[in-house]
Amino acid sequence: MRATTLRTLAIGAIFVFVLPALASPRASSQGQESCQTFEITGFEVCADLLLFWNGNGGLPVFGYPITAATTEASPETGAEHTVQYLERERLESHPENDAPYDVLLGRLGVQMLEQDGRDWESFPKMDPSEPNYFAETGFAVAPEFWSYWSNHGLEFGDPGFSQRESLLLFGYPISAPQMETNPDGDTVLTQWFERARFEYHPDNAAEFQVLLGRLGAEFIGFDGDPGDGATTEVAAELVAEGLTSPLMLTEAPDGSGRLFIVDQIGRIRIVMPDGTLTPEPFLDIGERMVTLTPPYDERGLLGMAFHPEYATNGRFFVYYSAPLQPGAPAGWAHTNVLAEFQVSDDPLVADPESEREILAIDWPAGNHDGGTVAFGPDDGYLYLSLGDGGGFHDSAAGHVDDWYGFNAGGNGQDIEANLMGSILRLDIDVADAPYRIPPDNPFVDAPGLDEIYAYGFRNPYRFAFDPGGDHRLFAGDAGQNLWEEVSVVELGGNYGWNVYEGTHCFDADNPEISPDSCPTAVAEGYPDAGAPLLMPVLEFANAQQPGGLGLSIVGGHVYRSGEIPGFDGRYIFGAWSAGATDSGSLPGRIFIADEQPEGLWNFDELTLTNMPDGSIGAFVLGFGQDLAGNVYVTVTDNFGPSGATGRVYRIAPAS
Repeated sequence: MRATTLRTLAIGAIFVFVLPALASPRASSQGQESCQTFEITGFEVCADLLLFWNGNGGLPVFGYPITAATTEASPETGAEHTVQYLERERLESHPENDAPYDVLLGRLGVQMLEQDGRDWESFPKMDPSEPNYFAETGFAVAPEFWSYWSNHGLEFGDPGFSQRESLLLFGYPISAPQMETNPDGDTVLTQWFERARFEYHPDNAAEFQVLLGRLGAEFIGFDGDPGDGATTEVAAELVAEGLTSPLMLTEAPDGSGRLFIVDQIGRIRIVMPDGTLTPEPFLDIGERMVTLTPPYDERGLLGMAFHPEYATNGRFFVYYSAPLQPGAPAGWAHTNVLAEFQVSDDPLVADPESEREILAIDWPAGNHDGGTVAFGPDDGYLYLSLGDGGGFHDSAAGHVDDWYGFNAGGNGQDIEANLMGSILRLDIDVADAPYRIPPDNPFVDAPGLDEIYAYGFRNPYRFAFDPGGDHRLFAGDAGQNLWEEVSVVELGGNYGWNVYEGTHCFDADNPEISPDSCPTAVAEGYPDAGAPLLMPVLEFANAQQPGGLGLSIVGGHVYRSGEIPGFDGRYIFGAWSAGATDSGSLPGRIFIADEQPEGLWNFDELTLTNMPDGSIGAFVLGFGQDLAGNVYVTVTDNFGPSGATGRVYRIAPAS
């Protein structure tokens, strides 16, 4: 059987046996001029092709358009059609056909195999007793792909031929499932279909384990990144103002649509769904905190997280700086507290008397406190970031010896004496104790403190989980003199401080010059011996060196709302300040990053089209994200926690 015969079998048979039974066919879209422009690639999809694109899976199935619509001759029949290439498919307009067959997918699976010199008809056939076997081609859809294949397809009702929609969308299987290496270098279970290549990625989150190969891009030799040339122009939409020092924003997972803003001075404020800021705080613990220094202070109310079941249990957690507790080392600065509170009978007010202490950590200096509290989207555990304790050159009070003698002291590389310089993971759903240790924490039954999830940080002030994809944890870690960084954090990872600053070796005694060499793993004879020192995915030069981009990185969020074209799946982060001049400190900066297959990621600065000079025009204190995936930025005009210049903006499409 030749490829041209298969086309008649896959499409022509459906015309004969299915078309008369269609109950509610889609109206033909010929003549419509509606278009959607995708700024990330610079092309638009219009009319009947757009209707097909939107109605049959959109971006996850087809990918972005990578060419304009053109007229091409069919490689099989010679007839001319309007054709447009998408990342994973080729759309063909067939106005000679009645709906729903006026748009069809090109047979890129067959054509790519032919382009590679592979004849699918010569492939060994599968056993007819295999589930989901198609005698028409001699292959069965693999179990790993069956759900995706059978649940996607043209949505025109089911007149009795249960695989009709999937056959029209993807075609018949034309190979057995086998391990193949795709153009990105991933060796994965692969199966070819007439119009698609299915790939199985078991390490991904469930909804992304089956992916379609980028056949459209491969067929025409498009080797660009869909992020190349994406817009960097957005708007800063004011959400709240009149705050003092807003550090973060989150949404209550209770369906109310309320946004909660953490103000460093000890207050949590609520933005109602109608955009109004409630006059009274949800919680005010200012009197329980250490007295803050208005000109500049890194202490305060630093983080907040709602329990995943907040809608039914009313529990939420905060992290704040309290006065030094009795019995703490003399001369230390304060005690950082992780505490649980409960909402009161009034959903707009927390119960201030409900505080339950989860963890109290005496802190040697007034800086590098960390501060993010978050719940893991997959495991439900509470995560907390802690800085390295601050101080000078990693040798002040509170710093301990570790395995790296070149930079004596520094809590980032210690995992036995204290919890500083780490991200912790705790199970707080227990009744008989403040918390329990998750059994798979990396140092359970091994040298090291059981609470630690990952370590080797200087001050991971802001981290966040990607709400989509495989829910990776992104942590921004503030550098000392030369380099700022963001890492994708994994269980048990060591992220290098104070052996490395970013991807560069670090010298605590001479921090303005990076040594030529340093270890790449924990030394033998010490806890976690042999563990590699993991490199960041993002890095930029601190403004203290020539050409530097900013002072103190501020970790952000992966954008997932879909409102700004080309932004979904990209990481937004910032710098507290762009640097200093003789006239004072410059305002902060906001960046967006594109993931790269290997090495450091690319990033660009966002231009805020509705702001003077396209800049946020204030110091960037933090970021936030709502449940829809929108990203927010929190700012102030002041160096420290004083005044009422604090504001919150949503990053929105440019107007």
